[in-house]
Amino acid sequence: MAPSQPVQRQETSHLDDPVSPVSPSPVHHHNTTTAYGANDDPEALEDNGSSVDHVQEKQPPLTRWQKVKRHFRRFWWAYLIGFVILLAILLPVFFKVIIPKIIQDIVNDQKLPVTGGALVALSPTMLNMSLDTSMDTPLEATLLKTDLDLFNRDSLDSGEEYSPFLRITLPKLKIHHKTEAQVTNQTLEILDMDELIKWFHGVFEDEEVEVGVRGDPTVKLSSLSYHPKIDTTVRVAALNYLKGFGITSMKFNMPPDEKTGYNLEGELNLPNSGALTLYLGNLTFNMLAGNVSLGYANLYDAVLRPGNNTPKFDGEFYFHKLVPNLAAILDSQKDALGRGVILLHASGNSSTINGEHIPYVEKVLNTKRIPIEIPVMTLLSDVLQGFMGDRGSLQDLAGDLLGNSSLIDNIMGHWNETSRRGGEDGGGGGIDLGDLGIDLKKKVKRVLPGASLIQNMMRLSKRVKKHEL
Repeated sequence: MAPSQPVQRQETSHLDDPVSPVSPSPVHHHNTTTAYGANDDPEALEDNGSSVDHVQEKQPPLTRWQKVKRHFRRFWWAYLIGFVILLAILLPVFFKVIIPKIIQDIVNDQKLPVTGGALVALSPTMLNMSLDTSMDTPLEATLLKTDLDLFNRDSLDSGEEYSPFLRITLPKLKIHHKTEAQVTNQTLEILDMDELIKWFHGVFEDEEVEVGVRGDPTVKLSSLSYHPKIDTTVRVAALNYLKGFGITSMKFNMPPDEKTGYNLEGELNLPNSGALTLYLGNLTFNMLAGNVSLGYANLYDAVLRPGNNTPKFDGEFYFHKLVPNLAAILDSQKDALGRGVILLHASGNSSTINGEHIPYVEKVLNTKRIPIEIPVMTLLSDVLQGFMGDRGSLQDLAGDLLGNSSLIDNIMGHWNETSRRGGEDGGGGGIDLGDLGIDLKKKVKRVLPGASLIQNMMRLSKRVKKHEL
């Protein structure tokens, strides 16, 4: 009988027992004895429960920012799609609507101040123009070459059709903040003569003249192009009716100058209070006392630069018209003589360049009456200086003009004779000054302090002549 083999006892672990499941516990790694059921003491279970609570209290709650980040980590793709859609909507609006509106507002704010320039008459249908202006923009941009129309805004406002009188070209320009802009020596064809003449009237009469400006420029921001509209009104300093116009010196040539044939020459003060230099060609002005023409003056190659200009002139003074028109002349001088001056008016006669008449100058100047005040003593001195030339004594020269009697006696005698003749002929308005108790000779001598001086000079001249003989 074989000896009996000792029976070997195999120990097995409860982990190998498929029938003994282990219920999960969040803290089984902290207390393994409970897996064997070795510790079923209620106090021990209570201790385990308190331990679990202790672990959970150590985990702080998520902050708002952490929650937001966790949200974006989960849904970033949705936000990316939404952002792309938003750009697809906004970018066209930004570049097609918002930026053009900003550029148009900047263009509308441009004052285009005219600080200098020139208008040069060339022919009846052409002129040359230069302009100095400036622009001021917050954006750096390039303004491409642009045509600008010049027109009268008031004509358009009154219902007339849009009709520019000149078209200038603004060269390509890079603009950033205040930038100077220049139009230089552009020869222009007159597009509407009537509108140009209308504008020139304003240039002559007003302190500031308005001119409408229109154009369709192209503005480039980097590689992007925009097309705003220029439609503005620019104010330009003008001539203010040549305020301050006068004769600074005058000389009568007796006899007339052999070269020119004129008996009058001198120098004018021709002010230009505007911003533009004007070239008007050869000008001729009529000289008027009231409505009586007393002669004319010629200016050659007349240039009016800003400020005072002193061009020389020559011309003809109609001495032979003095006596026949004496009554009308003196009537026109009533107020002026009271101030010790003679009041004449200069009115345009002609403007020519190379023998051609310039209508846009003539039709303006020919309608104006520019006042000229000459002090009585200055005028008398100039007249006497001319008479005292190389032709001998003052008595001889005065005799040639007035029949060997004094100037004042001729004036007084003709005045009273004309007045009496008018009354006798029933001409209406003829007045016998003697009947009214008016000694016009004394009256004029009081108004003209130089009258006695003339008589005294005539007497002195006569004595000198006798002494020479």
